[in-house]
Amino acid sequence: MRLLDTSTLALHYFAADPPPYAILSHTWGDEEVGFQEWQAREGHPSIKAKEGFQKVRSFCRKACMVGYKWGWADTCCIDKSSSAELSESINSMFRWYRASSVCFVHLSDVSEKRIALGSEFANTRWFTRGWTLQELIAPEDVVFYNRDWIHMGTKRDHCKIISQLAGIDHENLVDFEPDNSVSMACRISWASKRQTTRPEDTAYCLMGIVGVNMPLLYGEGHNAFQRLQEEIIKVSDDHSLFAWSPLTQFSRYLPHSYRGVLAEYPRQFSSDVIHGRPTGGFHYWRTSYMMTNKGLQIKLPLVPSETSSTIYYGILDCIVRKRSIDHTSYGVGVPLVCISDDGTQFARVENRSLKTFDFSRRQTEGLIRQIYVRQHDKSIIVIPENWLYRSRDDEVASFSRIVSGQSIGEVDDPHCETIRTITVEIIVLCCLYIFHSAILNLMDRFAHTEVASTHRCMPTTTILISILVYVYLRPHFRRLPRPFGEGRGSLGPIRRFVDRRWL
Repeated sequence: MRLLDTSTLALHYFAADPPPYAILSHTWGDEEVGFQEWQAREGHPSIKAKEGFQKVRSFCRKACMVGYKWGWADTCCIDKSSSAELSESINSMFRWYRASSVCFVHLSDVSEKRIALGSEFANTRWFTRGWTLQELIAPEDVVFYNRDWIHMGTKRDHCKIISQLAGIDHENLVDFEPDNSVSMACRISWASKRQTTRPEDTAYCLMGIVGVNMPLLYGEGHNAFQRLQEEIIKVSDDHSLFAWSPLTQFSRYLPHSYRGVLAEYPRQFSSDVIHGRPTGGFHYWRTSYMMTNKGLQIKLPLVPSETSSTIYYGILDCIVRKRSIDHTSYGVGVPLVCISDDGTQFARVENRSLKTFDFSRRQTEGLIRQIYVRQHDKSIIVIPENWLYRSRDDEVASFSRIVSGQSIGEVDDPHCETIRTITVEIIVLCCLYIFHSAILNLMDRFAHTEVASTHRCMPTTTILISILVYVYLRPHFRRLPRPFGEGRGSLGPIRRFVDRRWL
């Protein structure tokens, strides 16, 4: 790593075992000085006039005053023109902050000296950025300075306030280790309200916190966060990684929408307070799991849903502590839908939230199964299996196979009735339109030309009659059998007619 000489501001490279150094934590501004500019600063007054240069120089002065000969700042100590060096630096960032003797935090948007919940300190931009998360928890000694480099306090002195602002418990704020028992969901939730300039950095800034390394692929967008989770799966057996919640409840109005087992964003872990894995109770089924070409292979107790024959809740080997007086801990159930005939392939149901369970070991005996949970990028709408049609060769198929390439069983969901009603209404309107067209064709064929022309110019009457018939029949739609099913009586002719015309 490169270090700054705090006296001369010269850069020096250390291949291994660097000397004790101070490290800078800050938020980037518009006039930062990079590696190339720092090397060419002599003879260029414009570089030294930049705010970024003044900030690093002030940092070096403070470090030198307290006895540190060496300092490190991410703006000028990393050659970002080299992708290899940038990747190595980002993968080493947590370790560098952890190994520093002291971390100086410069808050450029704070003019006050006090640290309090209602002060400028509580609203500083520094608490909203992704990269500053590891800069807060990795160093043992963190010292805060305002924009004029006036001392404000340390992390240990104001741990209670900083813990509330950062959403990190006291123990992990003061003494965090990547290999401790803190659940992965808890670690990721620390970054749930933080932002980064580039979407890939939402994952890269968490690498040291979750204890993994991976190559940087700028341009992959939010796929970086899924890659991060896949890397976690390779080194951890923590089930809390799958205890995320959907960001919106819009999809609950669909029959079912499902997606992969991994979350898309860190903020999906902010809805529930996930704590460390239990020491008893649910841990007895803890087994290794792995990502395969069929999805996540995992062994879980599957509890059937009370409202659907194809929805199950996979009980994860982690707990959630509800915000109640007794602080009771519960097992976490993730909603899954069976999407294969053999009952081994499942997918995460996006329009259902996590569910808590308070089961004993005896209650879950016989429910443990090895399954594969599908992983893919985009949500897929699953239409119930009983929405069938017949193709020209009379082979039964389903809309669900057309949409997702998979077949699922019948889904008992109250929202399905709305979709079924809309389907029947569309069929009836199509039939009325066909009836109207047939009347006009008959008039052209059998009536006098003058009479037919008169009626062709006045279709309003026929359309009005069709609307009246539709309004009269609409209240009866909800009492009709489910459309396109076998043995559905009066809907059979309609189904066969639709098959011949459009399928």
